[in-house]
Amino acid sequence: MATEKTILLADDDPNDVYVVRAAFKRAGYEFPFQVVRSGQEAIAYLKGTGKYRNRKQFPVPALMLLDIKMPAVDGFEVLQWVRSRPEWRGLPIIVLTNSYYGPDINRAYDLGANSFLTKPGDLYAYVGAVRQVAHFWLVQNVGPELGPFVVLPEEATAEPGNSIVQKKSLRKKGKPGKREASEPRSPVRRSEEHRQEAAAEEGEY
Repeated sequence: MATEKTILLADDDPNDVYVVRAAFKRAGYEFPFQVVRSGQEAIAYLKGTGKYRNRKQFPVPALMLLDIKMPAVDGFEVLQWVRSRPEWRGLPIIVLTNSYYGPDINRAYDLGANSFLTKPGDLYAYVGAVRQVAHFWLVQNVGPELGPFVVLPEEATAEPGNSIVQKKSLRKKGKPGKREASEPRSPVRRSEEHRQEAAAEEGEY
């Protein structure tokens, strides 16, 4: 068995994580797992950013098991992100959920899920389904090579809000030589105005 194939499991429920890993083991497929607890972590793992930069420690997955019902960034948003990236379009994604709700299944397939696996309450009932999924996607399937992995310009490191600060600074400066309406008058100008007012008062007497 090609144990170098890594499974990326994205699920925020530790009980479900245990069931999935136990089912793969009982089915005879002891592939290494990498577990992330949120949609944000799943995307960061695939990007190879933050604590997931080391690809030797966090290798490119051969299969992704994705829970749909996660807080904040859910599985649908992760699916949409993955399929929008050319380097990840060939990644097999198996959607995991407790839901039998038809629209959820349809939406997952529309966004690019390869298969749908409903999480049962019974471990033994789950093993058979997992065996079929693992054998097809990790043994029989020959998918396109993933990559190349590049950082897009909008994902480059930048100081947040830097451009906004610069624009505000430029607006405050105004045009060269133009005094803002609220700018106080210079001491020379004030002295000249006082002199003219004094001369006018002497002329009246």
